[in-house]
Amino acid sequence: MLYTHAFIALFASLVTTVHGHGAIVAVTGANGVTSTAMGIDPSTPRDGTRRRPFQQDSSIIRDEEIESGEASPCGRTLVGGVNQIASSVDEASSAGLPSMSANGQITMTLHQVNGDGAGPYTCDISTDATGTNFVPATVVTNVPGENSRSRARAQAFPLVVQAAAGTTCTGGPNGDACIVRCRNSARAGPFGEAPAAAPPAAPAPVAAPAPVAAPPAAEAPAAAAPAAEVPAAVAPAAEVPAASAPAASAPAASAPAASVPAAEVPVAESPAAVQSPVAGTFKLATREEVDDEEDDVEDFDDMKKREVVEEPVAKRAVHDHLERKRMLSSRIVAKAKRNQWI
Repeated sequence: MLYTHAFIALFASLVTTVHGHGAIVAVTGANGVTSTAMGIDPSTPRDGTRRRPFQQDSSIIRDEEIESGEASPCGRTLVGGVNQIASSVDEASSAGLPSMSANGQITMTLHQVNGDGAGPYTCDISTDATGTNFVPATVVTNVPGENSRSRARAQAFPLVVQAAAGTTCTGGPNGDACIVRCRNSARAGPFGEAPAAAPPAAPAPVAAPAPVAAPPAAEAPAAAAPAAEVPAAVAPAAEVPAASAPAASAPAASAPAASVPAAEVPVAESPAAVQSPVAGTFKLATREEVDDEEDDVEDFDDMKKREVVEEPVAKRAVHDHLERKRMLSSRIVAKAKRNQWI
């Protein structure tokens, strides 16, 4: 009986001193920042499986210990004891928080120390980074294993978590921290870790394009002097020939008793008055009108030439007629005196 109680006490002590066998050793942010989970000791070697020193910074996260206050909602470690949430978040914020990707994913690396640090893992998020309220999150890439057991030893695996749509982080000194808690379901555990993270980084504002310098204004050309108005071409006025004096009519001869018919003297017809092309409004003459004017001038010149030739002939005819009439009159007078008649 005594041995039985001693065995039970030894077993209980072994159970209560079992420590975690999986540690989140890296959180890689979309903003380029890399950090670790709460309680991680960077001096812990990662190439063995024994309890010390290889398991010393792996966290055990049990609900009954959280409820009793023996551990915080983020668990405890062998080397550091209870993970203090507030101070751990402050330290992480000061060092720089890794951010979620634009679609709300958190990428982590989990180091599996021995067999019961295997997957699958479940994760949840405390948006105010206090650990009092956790919201379930989706595990996109999980650690391999079945019922938190596998043959993997001292091996790292990716663990990617998707935050729920619309998740905002409001905790920490800067008001931008969340806690991402992941753990498996190992009987000796559960084992896991709880790193701090920031929401997706806001896209960098697009710099406004530099204004393009306007080209120097071209000098306005000097105003051209207004072109002098060209007077409308005035058709040259055709010289109006002087109206020729009408031929003087010969005095009618007094009819003698026996009148001798007077020779008809051809009277040159007076040229028709040439209409002045200047009358009315001036306008440019067409080529046909100019040709017509030139023909009229030539006709007028011909008429003048005929007058020069015919006028002396008419005068001589009149002179001869008068001379014959004078001679006839003198003969009549002489015969009258002699009582002789022709």
